[in-house]
Amino acid sequence: MLAKNYYTRFSRKTIPLENHLIDPKITDHLLTLLNVKRESPNHILLYGPPGTGKTSYALGLAHKLAIPAYEILREEGNTT
Repeated sequence: MLAKNYYTRFSRKTIPLENHLIDPKITDHLLTLLNVKRESPNHILLYGPPGTGKTSYALGLAHKLAIPAYEILREEGNTT
């Protein structure tokens, strides 16, 4: 199965969006954009150095929108 080899559904707890140092207006705007159902998917780009919270912020967005989030499997089952 493809999923077993390359990705897995994220099931651990996330950091609440309110705990990130992102302007709440930006978070609200992103939630609005991502919540709109379109014919093609919406995408956002989160950039910055490793360890700045991009992944936990993305997971917080997914949690708030009640949509599944997935982790890419690396090196024999390790996730990022």
